[in-house]
Amino acid sequence: MSRRHAPPPPAPPRTVNRWRPEYVYGVFAVVIAVTATLAFYLLLVRGLHRQPDLTNVWQLLGLWLVGVNPTAFVFYGFDKARARGGAGRVPEKVLHGLALAGGSFGAYLGMHAFRHKTVKGPFRAFFWLIVLVQAVLIGLILFVLYRHG
Repeated sequence: MSRRHAPPPPAPPRTVNRWRPEYVYGVFAVVIAVTATLAFYLLLVRGLHRQPDLTNVWQLLGLWLVGVNPTAFVFYGFDKARARGGAGRVPEKVLHGLALAGGSFGAYLGMHAFRHKTVKGPFRAFFWLIVLVQAVLIGLILFVLYRHG
């Protein structure tokens, strides 16, 4: 067989990249949010000498919101700094995930404080869809509590 008509060499096997940015930044965001939540809990217990009732769902939710909102705010600032520096960006899935996890207020503040993701239409539309779903859920919870309480 001549070299001109030889079959191409086999392609190298595809490797699965487990270190995709969505996973790395997503895990990092969750770790920071949980750490902030625990730090606020310790501040309440040690600093203010107040013991939250960890069996109360509303107090746990409040602690989580205090942890996830600053995390969302910081991630928007971090992504803006990475965008200016031309470095690898925080995936939009992570930013939306933080908003979906309850950090929509921190995400909103981060968007406006850092002027980040305020022009991109599809990103904003999905963000406001998350906020709308959260508002409807809050309304339903309040309705059920009012009717049964």
